[in-house]
Amino acid sequence: MSTAARVLGRAVPEAFAAQLAAAFPRRDGLSWLMARWEPGEDWAPVERWVIWEITPWHALPTADAAYLRMTLEGPNPRDTGHYCGAGRCACALKRNRWTGGRSEAVDYFRQWQVAQEMRTAGTPGFPRVIWIVQGDTGGHPPVMDPISKQLAQAAGLPHEFPSPGDGPYADLDQRVIEGLLHKDRLRDAEGRLRDVSSAELAAEDRDRAQHAADRVLDFILERMSGSVDEAAWLIRKHDSAFIAAPHGTPLEWTDPDTFRQSFRDDCALIAS
Repeated sequence: MSTAARVLGRAVPEAFAAQLAAAFPRRDGLSWLMARWEPGEDWAPVERWVIWEITPWHALPTADAAYLRMTLEGPNPRDTGHYCGAGRCACALKRNRWTGGRSEAVDYFRQWQVAQEMRTAGTPGFPRVIWIVQGDTGGHPPVMDPISKQLAQAAGLPHEFPSPGDGPYADLDQRVIEGLLHKDRLRDAEGRLRDVSSAELAAEDRDRAQHAADRVLDFILERMSGSVDEAAWLIRKHDSAFIAAPHGTPLEWTDPDTFRQSFRDDCALIAS
């Protein structure tokens, strides 16, 4: 049985690049965004678009910048080592990751590639993926921050976003821009929730925290809406708020208000 070849590279559509630049104008000395195709590896294909944030080295804390720059602008982390997995090596214990290279803890090869590209282009900086383009609503962050994870758990929602490649393929379009803008607008709400540490909140402060939490939860619900591949990512059930379709077909969110009400019932968590 033949397997389709992995798509190793795709050009970013010019129209989308212009949309992204218009929504997030590039300013001297500040972070900026760019889209790139992520093929994954032949042992772990991804084949999804991702959004990278590039932060100029001088904008990072000095100690962090020195170490990260030495690492990401240094030698190829895969000059040595191998992928340790079934059918890939003779190791008795399979680690299912790159091993024997410059970094045993983290395989930062793709990050290294992007850092090299930026240095060659004359725009050196620290690259990190901030958005995975997949699913019906234009994508989501690669991971949930601690506050979002806590709120999602309180509401009975999944507290992890799908891994790259687990959600349905999506093109680069206006939905991606809208998702990134939505996330950007949450900064004040997330900051307010980080400041909530006392159970003895005044009524006004509690109302503000509730509003901020609702905004974060709305973002999570929006990013989770649509469908995900059941075989790749199992969603934890909560009451009857979503319907589990037969095996091999998508799971669809059906009643976001149920999740919101569940969260409000447990909202004391944000003040504990």
